[in-house]
Order: sequence, then C-alpha cells, then structure tokens
Amino acid sequence: IVQRKKELKPGQGTSLIEVVMAIAIGAILSVAVTQLFSSSLKMTQKGTSILTNVQGAAILMGQMEIDFSKANKVILGEAEMGEISNIQLEVPVQNGISKITYSPMQGKRGFSRRYSGLGATTENPEAHVFCQEIFVKVNLKELKRKEKKGFFLEIQTSKNPNGGEASVLRKFLYCQNIPENRKKVTFQWIW
Repeated sequence: IVQRKKELKPGQGTSLIEVVMAIAIGAILSVAVTQLFSSSLKMTQKGTSILTNVQGAAILMGQMEIDFSKANKVILGEAEMGEISNIQLEVPVQNGISKITYSPMQGKRGFSRRYSGLGATTENPEAHVFCQEIFVKVNLKELKRKEKKGFFLEIQTSKNPNGGEASVLRKFLYCQNIPENRKKVTFQWIW
C-alpha cells in the first residue's frame, strides 16, 4: 500500500514569522507572570516582617503591663539619647521583695527581662528575651497628676537598625501598688 502525502497549497500551514511571533509572545507572558509572582512574594515577606515586629512588641508590652501593675517601686536607668538603659521594678511577694529588670540586649536586638526572687538564684536569675533579632527601642516617661503616678510606655520595633519600616506601640501604665497611688485607691490607708 502506497500512500501519497498531500501537497500543501500556498497559504496553508504556519510560516516562520508566525512561529517567531508566538515564541516572542510566550516569552513576554512568562516574564510578566514571573515579575508578578516575584513582587507578590516580596509583599508577603514584608507583611510577615511587620506582623512579627508588632506581635513581638505587643507581647513585650503585655508583660511590662503585668509587671508594672504589681510593682511597688520603679527605678529608671539613665536615658541614652531618649532611650532607657534599664528599668528595675520591685515587686512584693509572699516572702519579701522580688526584682525584675528590663534592659536592651547587645546591639539593641531584643529586650531582656530578668527576674530575681522566688525560684531564681542571684547567680542565675530567670531571664527571658523578648523581640529576639528585632531592633527594639523602649521609651518610658514618668507622669504625675494630682498625686497619682504612672508611666507612658513607647515600644518601637524594626528589622533595620536605622529605622526603616518601624512599628510603634504606646500605652499608659498605671502602677497601682506604688505608695502614692495606693493612698488614693485605699483612701489614705496604706498597708
């Protein structure tokens, strides 16, 4: 059995110019899709970074709020360029006084909380680092009004030491156990 191939008539089939145009359009579309995917991936990473910064600052602020509400004495370290070098809190416990110290980590990458008191020895105080690998700036201002005392806390976090995209959380901390504030809460009766 012998089969004959049909001969193509002029105008049937694809020319070299059509093939080259199809390849060019395909290449342009693949580059566009790759660029779109790349930019969406960068935006996702940036959003995740910002969320991590805010979440770390919120956790630090929550712990500080708990500690300040229990403290009966607050000692602020010397400020360096508007930032606190350390914060010491004295918290009454059943068998005496416990001390909590907040201070920035080396290079300001994180903020540490050291607890020395019940369950911790002076050689090995219980320590926890908040906002690890995040640049943290903590500002604390003492506020007094009509014999009441509190603190205005500001926590700024960023992935870049020069600022960049920074997240800032602010909160007023009322120290109910400080003697000046206990007078008002207990109507001049102090324990």
